[in-house]
Amino acid sequence: MNKYLLGLLKKGKNKIYYKVADVSRSGMSRKIDFYVIVKNEPIMLNRDISELLDYKMDDWGHLKITGCGMDMGFAVISELSTKLFDDYNKIKYSSF
Repeated sequence: MNKYLLGLLKKGKNKIYYKVADVSRSGMSRKIDFYVIVKNEPIMLNRDISELLDYKMDDWGHLKITGCGMDMGFAVISELSTKLFDDYNKIKYSSF
């Protein structure tokens, strides 16, 4: 369990923001960045999410997510919420 992420996210209190940095030509994968705002400062969560959920990162620190046909940012956040809180819907999120 990642206590750092648990401390930052506090079961529905904070919101994760994500940004799709790149989409592959085939549309079958994306590179996405995830952030949480603490004391008006963005904190990147990519490394922690990568370690907890076993996602790969590219050389620039983006999470490499495969799949299509749905909101892949939501897919990662719901998986993270399930891992941390045993409920897919406990983390608020927004894209930017």
